Amino acid sequence: MAEEKVEQLTLEQEELKQELAESETDAFVEKEARDKLLYAREGEVVVLLPQVDQVDQVNQVDNVEERELKNWEKWWKLFDY
Repeated sequence: MAEEKVEQLTLEQEELKQELAESETDAFVEKEARDKLLYAREGEVVVLLPQVDQVDQVNQVDNVEERELKNWEKWWKLFDY
């Protein structure tokens, strides 16, 4: 029982060491900066779309066909989400 626990913890430690090594790479740092901080390279443009629940709220409150669509709603409708 104790030997199994030691083996399990040793495997977990190795996995954590591997994750730590990956998190110290430039590629990981760049990915996190792009995904979580919305950073972009020079010349790139970050586009933010509203979350799905916001679109549902708009559709419930207003009849989308009876009013002027907002620009993001036009894009949303274009891609048929």
